[in-house]
Amino acid sequence: GLYSSPDPSEVDSLLQQLKNGFGSDAAYRHALATYDLSEADLRKQLNWQLTVLRFVSLRFSAGAPIPEADVRAYYEQHLADFKKAGGTGDGFDTVRPQIEKALEGESVNKQFFAWLDDSEKNTPIVYNEEPLK
Repeated sequence: GLYSSPDPSEVDSLLQQLKNGFGSDAAYRHALATYDLSEADLRKQLNWQLTVLRFVSLRFSAGAPIPEADVRAYYEQHLADFKKAGGTGDGFDTVRPQIEKALEGESVNKQFFAWLDDSEKNTPIVYNEEPLK
């Protein structure tokens, strides 16, 4: 399509995050072996995942500002979580970017799943009985 592929450095960064999650190189290599997966295949899969995420973000991000009332409501609803994480700092203004990012992600997800549902409803499926026998 018209969507650019991720930069190799993005794939490298994601791969490094994944490796770090295993705690050691030996554990990472063991997981690859367990799933009969080469690091090259894993890189291809990570590249594909980043490509899909980029498509979803570009296609479904509205870019419209999030209403102040929605940001405030989210803050009030999740205030206990912010306090637990120690992220309230100076209060609302400190966590506002985090809230806006979360709300934007929720909006993208809603639009994406609405598109999938609509596509499913409007895509005819034809069963050819003979090949299925």
